[in-house]
Order: sequence, then structure tokens, then C-alpha cells
Amino acid sequence: MKAAAARCALCASLAAIIFCPRGLASADHDPPPEIPIQQWLQDPDRRDFDWKVTIEPPRLTFQQRHLQEIESTFSVGKLLKAGVSLSDLYFVVKFADGAGNWFPGQCYSRFKPAPDLRTGDQIHSFASVYLRPGKYRVAVMAYDGLHRRGNLWTKRFEVPAVKDDPLPDMDRDLPQIDFLPDVQHLDIQANEPTSSDPWAFGNGTLRLPLDTETPVQLDVVADITPSLGKPTRVYHWNAAFVMQISEALSQIDLKNGCVRFSAISLLGQKTYLHGEDAHKVDWDNLRRALEQRERDNQVNRAIVDVSTLAAPKPAPDRYARFLDQVLAGTSTCDVGQQPLRHVLVVVSDALPFFTDMETAAVQPQSLPVAECYHLELDRTVGGVRSDQMEGLLKSLHPTQVRFKHATEFRVALAHIISDIKKAGRSAAAPSATH
Repeated sequence: MKAAAARCALCASLAAIIFCPRGLASADHDPPPEIPIQQWLQDPDRRDFDWKVTIEPPRLTFQQRHLQEIESTFSVGKLLKAGVSLSDLYFVVKFADGAGNWFPGQCYSRFKPAPDLRTGDQIHSFASVYLRPGKYRVAVMAYDGLHRRGNLWTKRFEVPAVKDDPLPDMDRDLPQIDFLPDVQHLDIQANEPTSSDPWAFGNGTLRLPLDTETPVQLDVVADITPSLGKPTRVYHWNAAFVMQISEALSQIDLKNGCVRFSAISLLGQKTYLHGEDAHKVDWDNLRRALEQRERDNQVNRAIVDVSTLAAPKPAPDRYARFLDQVLAGTSTCDVGQQPLRHVLVVVSDALPFFTDMETAAVQPQSLPVAECYHLELDRTVGGVRSDQMEGLLKSLHPTQVRFKHATEFRVALAHIISDIKKAGRSAAAPSATH
């Protein structure tokens, strides 16, 4: 992961919102030395002006990281009444382990008042980190550099392990703490500022070993077609969730075979990646490619824009041909001349197309698939659910898995690994073209 961009401040009509970027390594992200951080960490809590600090319950992301968010809220009017210098207002958030040892780095930002900031506005300061399960302590500081005063709020909290965890060792190799970069995409509604960025991929690698007797080629295919009728913010988050799920699947460590990754937008008629070594995918670069594609086409995620409607519709067998090219093409698995057992995992959002668009199901005789799984993010809008991906894949008799939450995906991931391992014990495996 690259270092986070420079700290940012966003002022909206109802709220001024500050996001704390990754606070490691870069000197640009270090708090000024006049903030008495080390001294205050040894002192009791203090409150020189009004504020409210909220520690959100930790939650598991689809990338299988535990996200912890801290929010500090201030009334601009009350700050001004207390004589606080808004242009010299700093925010620092530090974390310690259960024994009280403070981790290196911090979440740090400085407030930059907008010209149209009003006394009725609120300031929201967010800090977001990934943490492994365990006990922690957090210290939140707000400091008025001009008057050398401020607030300190500390609290002990716990990030619980997943209950009845089917993959208890999965996060063993992840960093104990991973400071997240500043939010690049904001989902801001009246009085509902959102701090987390669903595209924030964490550092480290999940521990997902998979040893099979027969060589396996596991193809993960993400379909990021924008579904019709979904609001902008829903599509953005669902697309990010599809990529989080795919990124986790791509970390399966096949000891005898390989994992490959492909990404396609069927309706947009765009292939982003095709049979790439999953362990070498640059996820940040893929994200940028998706964003650039949307900017170029001026895609409105709530509907399909005029240019897309005017473009030729995808051929009925486009998806079938794409899977044929992915699976039946030259294999990159380094297994010599041993026959490969192919496993296909398709990840998608619920995928409705045009009502008059004909689609052709995948023809199994042309694809060397031993097992097929369809993982569908079941996050419908307004109770409406229409999915044509099922029809496209039905001839492969996929194991259909729908889920809404990250814990449900964790269970599905464990089942897929277990199924592949059991099937791989078979001495007989179908031949494939190399």
C-alpha cells in the first residue's frame, strides 16, 4: 500500500468533516512538536472546551479486517464562544495494546476552516484503523495550538474475535494495527457524515493455506457491472464490496496449483483483468482504472447514461465467451504436465440487465470446470431483486451463495476452501489444455 495522500478537510453546508489519514512514516503527517502528546498520554483526561467522542462498535469488513472508527464532534458556535482558534485546531488519535504500550504512529489532522463556515455548523473528526482481535486503549486529543489548551479522552475497548470462527488463524499474519488513509469517496447526507472508505485495502496477507493432492487452477472472476436502478452511493459501495470479497478470495494460498483473477463489466463491455496471477494484482491500480472508466463515460450510477444506452448491447454470448477465454486459455500454473482441476468462483452484485436484452447461458462442454461457485452480494434496494447472472451460469450448476454480511462471507470462504481440498484428494482430475 502506498502512503496516504496529504491530510484533507471537507466543509459541507451542514458539517465540517475532518478525516485522519495514515499517520506512519511520512513527516508530512507528523503532528507539530508543540502538541504535548507524550506528556498528555501520562496525564488524566481533560476537557478545556465542549466536545463529544464516540467509539463505534468494531465491525468486520468483507476484506476480513476488523474496522475500528472513532468520531469526535464539535459545535462551531461553542468552540468560538470558548475562544478556540479554529485555524490552530489539531486532532490526534493514538492507540495502545492491552498492556498499555502505545503503537508507533497516530491518526493526525489539522482543521482548515472554510470561508462559509457558520456558527451553527458542526465539526466531525474521524479516525479509522484496522485492528486484530484483542484489547486496546485509545487516546483522542483536540488541541488549540494558539492558546495551548485542549481535550484528552481515553478509553479501553476490545475487538472481539469472530464467534465460532471457521477460519480462526486467518488474520495471524496481519499487522496488529493498520492506520487507514484519508477517505477518497464520501457518502455524506444531511447529519450523516460517513467516515469509512470501502476501497481502503489493508496491509498484510490473510493466512488461507490450501493443499490438494491434485493440482488446482482457481479462477476468481469479479463482475462489476453497474446494476440498473440502484442509487449512486449503493452502487459505489456494492462495487467496492465485490472487490473486497475478490481480494480476500485471491489470497487463498494454493500449495499445488495457482489462483488467478479476472475482472469484467459486462454491460460496459470492458475487461479490466484477464487471468492475472491473483497474488500480484495491484488493487489500488484496479480501483483507479474503474474510477477513470466512470469519469470517461460520465456514468451516473443511479441509471445508465445516454452514451451507454446508445452503445451496442453486449452480444448474448459475451459472458460465456469471456469465461471460455479465461478458463480454456493457456494456463499460468507451474505444475508441469500434470492435469489441472479447474475451479471457478464468480463474484457479483445482483445483476439486472435491460428487460429486452437476450443473454446466452454458459455452455459447459466448452469449459473445463470441475466446480463452480457463484458468490452474490445480496444487498437489494427497496426489496426488489432481479438477477440474470443466475441464468448465465445455471448450466455449470454452481453452488449459489448469497450473503449480506462479512461474517456470512467468512463462512462461505471456509466452505469453499474445504470443498476444494476434499475434491482435490481425488486421484482422477479432468484434463485441461495448457
